[in-house]
Formats: sequence, structure tokens, C-alpha cells
Amino acid sequence: MMSGEATIKELLKRNSRIILAILLLPAVGMMIAMVLIAVRGASNILLICLIIGLILAQYLLLVAYIWKRMYSSTPIKPDLSRTPVLKSEGKPFNRKLFS
Repeated sequence: MMSGEATIKELLKRNSRIILAILLLPAVGMMIAMVLIAVRGASNILLICLIIGLILAQYLLLVAYIWKRMYSSTPIKPDLSRTPVLKSEGKPFNRKLFS
């Protein structure tokens, strides 16, 4: 990689507010839909708003999780120090077979 190029991680950190704003657009759309349904007076308004509200809550939890991961100071890294062992043979896994 050239010294002037930024990594994906750096780009995500630098543009994190834009990414989160884009991720929140569907949530804004769902809230607008709930208001329009309430104003227009649909016949089964309670059921419709309940379903949209549940989907909205799940989506906001997902965005909160992404936000937390973007701003976490200690990223979660996989433990690559251990050598995988095949349970059937009990010998260390030969990495050359799959590289």
C-alpha cells in the first residue's frame, strides 16, 4: 500500500457520522410512515404501528451496535495464537493444505 492511501478502518473512523446518518435514514422513514398512517386514520392503525414500531426498535438496536463498534477504543480481535487441532486425529492442523 502506498503511504498516501488510507485504510478502510481509517476511512470508516473519519466518515463515521456520515455513515451513521445514512444508516438512520430508514428509521426516519419508518417514523414518518407511522405519523402518516396515524393521520390518515387506517382501520387497523394499532396493529400497523405496532409492527412498524417493532421493526424500528430492532433496526435502532442494530444501528446502536454498529455505532458502539465504530467508536470502541479496543477492537475485538480473534485469537490466532492457538493452532487448530483436528479432533479425529489429535495432531496439529496442517495449514499448507489449504493455503
